[in-house]
Amino acid sequence: MKIQQQGETLCITGIKELGLANCNSFGEEVRRALPEGIKDIVIDLSETSYMDCSGLGALVALGKTARLQNGEVSVRLLNPAPAVRQIINLTKMSWLFPGLTVAESAATHSARLLAGYLARSI
Repeated sequence: MKIQQQGETLCITGIKELGLANCNSFGEEVRRALPEGIKDIVIDLSETSYMDCSGLGALVALGKTARLQNGEVSVRLLNPAPAVRQIINLTKMSWLFPGLTVAESAATHSARLLAGYLARSI
């Protein structure tokens, strides 16, 4: 897993599986990397082949922790594989993740945010 900060956005990529076996370590690692001032957390699930309810719970808990620490924070899930999207839909949890999309990777999102930030700074 790779965690990068780009301005007010925390981008998480390279998650292979997110389930009971690793959801606690996922949460701990991301919480350690969660700086103050983050407004968006973008999680690219394109490499995630497996997620169960424990993994989904870790994503929900991450959003709650981020909001307690930083106020208004959105958690966006990008490019979920069909099996991952299915668990999100079956549990009716998609409403917690605004902009659930398959159109943009976290790297593309980061590049777009950085370009916008640089344009405002000039």
